[in-house]
Amino acid sequence: MDMNQCKRGGDLLISSHGTVFKYIGKDTSNICREMYPHEIMNNKTKARCTRTDDGFVFKFKRHPDDEDIIDFLRKSNSSK
Repeated sequence: MDMNQCKRGGDLLISSHGTVFKYIGKDTSNICREMYPHEIMNNKTKARCTRTDDGFVFKFKRHPDDEDIIDFLRKSNSSK
């Protein structure tokens, strides 16, 4: 998964646990955001969190129960 392919403000992301997230956008404004530059939002709870460029929760020491992003669905652009 390459999170850099996601479009700001709308692509839907699927986690390894089946949770649906919305891609908010990329932000590298501080040191933490350099490691975890992609902000996403849980569609159900509206909680925001970040991911690495490859969709992982953690850059190092990854765990099998992390909700890593495994796929995305392009938001349709029907308002042309």
